[in-house]
Amino acid sequence: MVAVTLCVAAPLGCGGGDPTPSAPTPKPAAAEPDLAPAATERPDAGARAAAVAEGAPPKTPSSAAPLDPCVLLPSALAARVLAVPASELEVATSAGCRYTWTSTDEEAAAILSGLHEGASAADEQTRFEKLTRNPPSPPSPPSADGKAPTDPPRFSEVEGVGDEARLDHHTGKLFVRVGARMFAVSGYRSARQVTPTLAEDPTALAKQMKQAREAHVTQTLPMRRTMATALARGVIDALPR
Repeated sequence: MVAVTLCVAAPLGCGGGDPTPSAPTPKPAAAEPDLAPAATERPDAGARAAAVAEGAPPKTPSSAAPLDPCVLLPSALAARVLAVPASELEVATSAGCRYTWTSTDEEAAAILSGLHEGASAADEQTRFEKLTRNPPSPPSPPSADGKAPTDPPRFSEVEGVGDEARLDHHTGKLFVRVGARMFAVSGYRSARQVTPTLAEDPTALAKQMKQAREAHVTQTLPMRRTMATALARGVIDALPR
């Protein structure tokens, strides 16, 4: 048996966000398997102004630079939502923008991942529906009273965020669509998650870690919903019009 500090991580994609271990220096965040990051284009301000002045509709050049996730989710926003000093945040940018914070007994994270822009709002709405559709529940054996138990849905609607938003109850990620853009955010602050002993067998260890992550998300889901909503609104405000 091996002593391990358990960290529950997000894949918006990682998505989420889950407990993360304390580290002296920033380190890359894991890739998001359920919402692959993709470049999003920013219209060139000069070209748009010139087009408007000439009476022509502004165009978005295909060579425009992609949006910077850490500009959309700056450290000041992450610090305000997590209620921690911005100077104490560590940042990783390999798969979006991920801020982490740890103290002797607490840990926190704010994550933006999976920034994507589709060809049109309709196309992105279709993509959003596919990614956040609740899967059919597998048949369950009847309970003692003869009634079949009903599993809770994986995704739930969050009103008042973008054009549509859904919270993933398994990862704590909030998936958000704004027109032709989509992204995922997650945030949490909780006691540091430590498991004294874990199985040495890789398969058993992976299962044990997954169960612990899901348990932690379930325990902190109301807080994650509140923090992800605040983060999402900040990101939406920072998106170029």
